[in-house]
Amino acid sequence: MIGLFSILQYMNPSVSIHNCDTGSPNGYEEILKWDASLGPQPTQSEIDAARSAAELSMKMSAIRAERDVRLAATDYLAMPDYPNKPVSLTTYRQALRDFPATINAAALSWPLDVNTLNWPIL
Repeated sequence: MIGLFSILQYMNPSVSIHNCDTGSPNGYEEILKWDASLGPQPTQSEIDAARSAAELSMKMSAIRAERDVRLAATDYLAMPDYPNKPVSLTTYRQALRDFPATINAAALSWPLDVNTLNWPIL
């Protein structure tokens, strides 16, 4: 789960953390201070929506990053002068490019382990 501070910064980059003495056993605790000069403080439903959007964005970024690594691992095979090119290489690389569009990232848990997805096989 993404922390509240990260979500609020996603919604308003001017959000800052301030320390205050709350009398807790730990001494100082961190609190959030909303910069009202840039707009009204979001409601809980707006924060929840932003959290969902941020999680979805991070999941898709992780999937695309892994896809890029897998494509890069076969770049040398796609060179025109590479001997004995696998017949299925073009199909595999296209399947990797299309893979993020086939994923329902909203249904995946966070943090995401991209190695558990059903990636195309060469």
